[in-house]
Amino acid sequence: MNDPFRKGYRVAALFIVLWLLPSAVLAQMEIPPIAGEMILRSGSTEFSLGVPEGWEQSVTESPTPYGIMTNISELQPGETPIQIQMILRPADQLEIQFDTEALNPALDYYEKYASFRGLKQEGAYADPVALRDGSQRAALMLYIEQNTNPRFEQYEHVLSLSFATLVEGDELAIILFEAPAENWIDLLAMGNMLLGTLKLNEQPLEFEENIAQLLVSFEPADSLVERFEAGTTLPAGALTFDPVEVGEPMGLRFIQNGITTSAPPDWVVLEDEDVLVVTAQTPDGSATISMRVSLLPANYVSVLDLLNQQEEISKTVLFSWDTLLAAAGKIETEESSGALIVAELPFNGGLLWVRYEAADDTYDQVWLDFLTRIRVNDKTLVFDNVWGAMFQLEE
Repeated sequence: MNDPFRKGYRVAALFIVLWLLPSAVLAQMEIPPIAGEMILRSGSTEFSLGVPEGWEQSVTESPTPYGIMTNISELQPGETPIQIQMILRPADQLEIQFDTEALNPALDYYEKYASFRGLKQEGAYADPVALRDGSQRAALMLYIEQNTNPRFEQYEHVLSLSFATLVEGDELAIILFEAPAENWIDLLAMGNMLLGTLKLNEQPLEFEENIAQLLVSFEPADSLVERFEAGTTLPAGALTFDPVEVGEPMGLRFIQNGITTSAPPDWVVLEDEDVLVVTAQTPDGSATISMRVSLLPANYVSVLDLLNQQEEISKTVLFSWDTLLAAAGKIETEESSGALIVAELPFNGGLLWVRYEAADDTYDQVWLDFLTRIRVNDKTLVFDNVWGAMFQLEE
């Protein structure tokens, strides 16, 4: 049967595949035509998405409007298993709190979602991208997290494409497209097609951006899988640093190793007769950050063992700081709290000690910012795993 509607969506799917794979390796799945709608309602908001022919769908209204559609139970040969979930949820009921007054609240949500879950090593996240239909702002994010979906239990990695937009009543409308990471082309082709069927209060959402082009711009699925397995979970844009906002330079040399950074803005670098120690302090003396270098102890076993020997340390975690083996410990005393990191330097068996102590948590973010600036042998240490380690110390 020559169905022009079916042909139109095949063309749309082929368009995105050709963008994604110029080598002309095409998606294996035939995109079915739209045969219905899945509609969620909350207060005065109605949010809908097209349902492909032959797919199952189910909608529940309590405790919050939720819908799910899938082709998995009726999977045909050559089809990719795909599940799509929709939800309307008040912003204050979401796991991640975000700024509902931001220019693009959905983008703010995804940026904070990626940072929060990424630092907990729960997934690998591509940088989210923004969408706009007039005053209606939205965002998309592609990511991989630990697979807990029983529908995909036979697959090691599941790729998720998530769409969100803030609607009336400070509710976030979220759509989650999921499929095996190995079938990423089919997932993005399906996402491209179905995002074109979105309606808000019966009005189609017609975004100014080219959805297919945005999907093409995402970090590839195999790269996300690789980062997830390596523990490099945060997107490139999750951590930013303005090099103008720095204080006095701080540096140490130890045999063949050079360690350089800068103090936080307005902090004072203290004079020290020991050339293997450098310390920065707040003007009121309520917080300090110090670095020192040392040889390995004669009875050295590991950085974790060494850290566990420190009296003031209450909790420890082992991690990789870029290419350096490192351990972090939580400092808790009657007067202050903070953290201590010990890392093996790359040449001649030296150790780098980085210590933070403060009377309260006022400077915790300053401490994290400080860590993003540390350079060893003219190379800035990748920060992702350090943030995760700091989070684990506070759990």
